[in-house]
Amino acid sequence: MQTTFKEYVQSHWLPNLHRRQVRPSTLASYHSMLKNHVYPYFDSMTISQVDPPRVELLLSSMSSLSPKYQRNVGLLLQAIFNHAVDSEVLDRSPIRAHHMAICRPQEKPSWTPSQVASILAAIPRKYQLIFHLLALTGMRIGEALALRWQDLHLGARSISIHRSCWRTFSFMDSTKTGVSRTIPMPATLSQSFCHHWACESSRCGALADSDLIFRGDDKRAYSPDFLRREVLYPVLRGLGMPCGDRESGFHRFRHSAGSIIVSKTGNLKLAQTLLGHSSISITADIYTHVQPAELAGAVGLLEREIMEAST
Repeated sequence: MQTTFKEYVQSHWLPNLHRRQVRPSTLASYHSMLKNHVYPYFDSMTISQVDPPRVELLLSSMSSLSPKYQRNVGLLLQAIFNHAVDSEVLDRSPIRAHHMAICRPQEKPSWTPSQVASILAAIPRKYQLIFHLLALTGMRIGEALALRWQDLHLGARSISIHRSCWRTFSFMDSTKTGVSRTIPMPATLSQSFCHHWACESSRCGALADSDLIFRGDDKRAYSPDFLRREVLYPVLRGLGMPCGDRESGFHRFRHSAGSIIVSKTGNLKLAQTLLGHSSISITADIYTHVQPAELAGAVGLLEREIMEAST
């Protein structure tokens, strides 16, 4: 009896991912795509029965979903079938170039400095430090929640980032890009961390260097969903700002940080290094934004240059 597609995935491909210690968030994404789209469609087909037309039918059935998600499913299938080819289960993968949805990078919206300041001022005092940290460093929420006291260097006013947190219970000893980095800490943050240490010591007793900086009464890291739903969104609604979609979460602090840095310095490399991007093209295409005033200035510049040349 030939191995079904589902059997191959569960007995060969997924165990290989676990052995290679693929990030839990990535595994969760794979499991979701397989359960909701791939397994129901391929049902009990053998892995050799999955041919290019069947792949096309599966991906076409997902036309109502975003091109990015369709492409991610295509890449998932590509990885599975490439593994089968490398394992000599198949002679050739059924995935073709035309299966991949075209997904163009989209510029992400950002907040202006005054909007960020208004948000930070409205955050409840208990959670202000973590939101100030996100706004002033462009740090990922998972990186912030994984910080331990030993990662702070108050004398040198710097923060070492070399791990990430996912859903409060899974810690990875690497960042999203797999590269650790050290970023400077503004004086206001340094003072706030000292105050937070004193408050936590008073509340919980002596703190260890390995203790999490941001944690609830159960000593576990805060849930990103809780901070987004119960802290950030109420503040945005109170300020009359859009919220509740994927563009108004913690990543918008990163978009804003990148935009502000590039707008004021013109230095893409500086923004890339602070945000910890693996490629400067990510910083340029997605995380930086041109403000209306800058466009007006550009038009004014053209006007001056051309008019002066005509006189």
